[in-house]
Amino acid sequence: MTTFTCAVGFFVLTCSAPDPVPDAARFCQTVEAPVRYSRTDTAETRRQLRALNAKWRAVCAPQGER
Repeated sequence: MTTFTCAVGFFVLTCSAPDPVPDAARFCQTVEAPVRYSRTDTAETRRQLRALNAKWRAVCAPQGER
């Protein structure tokens, strides 16, 4: 006859994460100045950079640069 022994344990796992940062604050921490165009940028890349820079000016730029 074979017997199986089972043990039941109780584990508490805790996770700590940094405090949530609003999207605008995270964006301003990531992009510190407008992104410059490159000679090799495609039309699509330039369109994306214009949108990114407009967002930066609206949210992160100092009052005099808006």
